[in-house]
Amino acid sequence: MNSQLTGESVSDEKPVVLFLCTRNSARSQIAEAWLHELAGDRFHATSAGLVPAEIHPLTNQVMQRLAFLSMNIGRNPSASFSVAWPFDT
Repeated sequence: MNSQLTGESVSDEKPVVLFLCTRNSARSQIAEAWLHELAGDRFHATSAGLVPAEIHPLTNQVMQRLAFLSMNIGRNPSASFSVAWPFDT
């Protein structure tokens, strides 16, 4: 699980980006995976939902079609948003 979700500190100076959506079941998960894949060396990405839900069954299929076969979608399926999290963006 992402260090931002567990309360652990991030050890480097990378900006932390939160993708927030209603359920954290598709769009935010995909956005998090995209940022990890495309710029993971420059950013820490995580996702959360206002009312967390199970990952939508088509989310993994979408990522496979986008060629992110190795992405671990659903790392944060029950993550909920808290204003106390220290996000940069």
